[in-house]
Amino acid sequence: MIGGDDRYHQMARSAQYLPATARTIRLARDLDQDERRAARRRQADSRIAAALADRTGAGLAEHLAAAPEVLVHWRAGRDGEHEVGAALVSAAVDCHRAGYSSPVARGVLEALYPAYLEPRLRHRLRRPNLRTRRGGRCSTATKRIPGRFRSR
Repeated sequence: MIGGDDRYHQMARSAQYLPATARTIRLARDLDQDERRAARRRQADSRIAAALADRTGAGLAEHLAAAPEVLVHWRAGRDGEHEVGAALVSAAVDCHRAGYSSPVARGVLEALYPAYLEPRLRHRLRRPNLRTRRGGRCSTATKRIPGRFRSR
């Protein structure tokens, strides 16, 4: 029983404590010489190696969050590879742009995503069941980033 398990209560207290003690650290897009040297020593991490080799303008923070990979999948989805997945991501991004900083409930995204589909797809008689769908192109990249949508 989870509710009676002391480890559960300890984890819940930690989950409340951590955000209250967190510090925001701003990372400059471009690394200075010392930071670049330190990053070279840690190139075994593929994200750091990719950031050092990047010529697109994405910085270390973007690579740590897997942003370039996520962007590639999002664009591919919009271009026909997985339209529904891309529409879900677009809806979540616009919620964030509108100032909604909490995780977006699945029901909200289910209501919003059809507006992001092309009309020929929006009016399909059969929509995918998002509650049972697992996997897909977007899920592999979004597993690496915080703030994925939550079920409700």
